[in-house]
Amino acid sequence: MSMEYRPPGAGGKPELITAIERNVYESLCDAMVDAVFNVDDWQWLQTRYLGLIHHTDWRIRALAATCLGHVATFFDRLDVDVVVPELERLKGDPRTRSYAETALDDVGTERPMRQGLEPNYGEDPGDSDPDES
Repeated sequence: MSMEYRPPGAGGKPELITAIERNVYESLCDAMVDAVFNVDDWQWLQTRYLGLIHHTDWRIRALAATCLGHVATFFDRLDVDVVVPELERLKGDPRTRSYAETALDDVGTERPMRQGLEPNYGEDPGDSDPDES
């Protein structure tokens, strides 16, 4: 698959939902990437990408795998019991194998994923004001 880098746009949930409904390749790809950078709900993203991992177009399946890897990286959480088997399944298709393998590396099945926790975003808990207790 030939890929051209474009910085992510400002699209979020509504744009991804619309793109999924319209099912136009380029718009769908753009919306998938935009959403992973702009939506702060890892469970919502995971659900959408898991749906797209079964798309009829292998390129959409490959990008869904990549986006699931991004969710794991950006949020440090994912439902690994659901996502990992789907990524493993994609490894069975030579067209999506490398994308699935990269996503599995991003998921890092060797490290525990946090589930249901708020993201830290680099904040140090020691930075809180002791007078705010």
